[in-house]
Amino acid sequence: MGFLVHTEQGIFFARRVVRRKHSRKRKSGIVVMRKIYNHLGLMLPELEASTGDDGKRIYTTPNGKKYLSVTSVLGALSKDSIAAWRKRVGEEEANRVSRRATGLGTTIHKITEDYINNVEDYYGDVGNYEKMIFSSFQESLHRIDYVMCQEVALYSDLLQVAGRVDCIAEFDGELSIIDFKTANKLKDEEDILSYFMQLTMYSLMFEEMTKIVIPNIVILMITTSGDRLVFKKKRKDYYKPVKELLDAHRRNISDNNC
Repeated sequence: MGFLVHTEQGIFFARRVVRRKHSRKRKSGIVVMRKIYNHLGLMLPELEASTGDDGKRIYTTPNGKKYLSVTSVLGALSKDSIAAWRKRVGEEEANRVSRRATGLGTTIHKITEDYINNVEDYYGDVGNYEKMIFSSFQESLHRIDYVMCQEVALYSDLLQVAGRVDCIAEFDGELSIIDFKTANKLKDEEDILSYFMQLTMYSLMFEEMTKIVIPNIVILMITTSGDRLVFKKKRKDYYKPVKELLDAHRRNISDNNC
């Protein structure tokens, strides 16, 4: 059972696979609830990606155009706040915290991807600390279902940017653009404007590629101490800052081509 999705790149068949939650018993005898996710199986074309000497990510589209990644375009927004934080805590402490956060983020992201993909041994060989953090994260993840795609590349000829979205699926029963984030501490909405802008651009890119409108954006965050945060927003609330950012980005492209 499935359906066809019409895009500018062609017609893709999305397969609906229906599964149910189940529990399993670990060797310790503890019953652990996990979820088996329904997947719709939407396939989009893969994009070539490379990283420049300046650390910025560049994607090449199927028609040969090269676009800067969304995260690279957004990078300037966080530079000042990061510099201020490093000055406040000192370089040694800042480096220690950054290494821990980066390592945990990569690990949790991989476990999350495998978990949602219904991989049986989604933990692999990670340590107890990472397992503890992820077990806390599962409560947020169980609000996801009917996964359209995970870790797919997106681009927009209109916005002139590209990127890779974590997950497009239903969240609390509503089709949403979903991103997984780790953090050292709890954050307020004011701290993560760039995250909402990032997901808004993913939503617009996905709409341009597939003609599917997704107005909902969701950030699922877990801290290094296991605290969970869920942010559910509408992309329309971030049109203005996204437009201002992309206008500046296009001016920069124009100036560099002169």
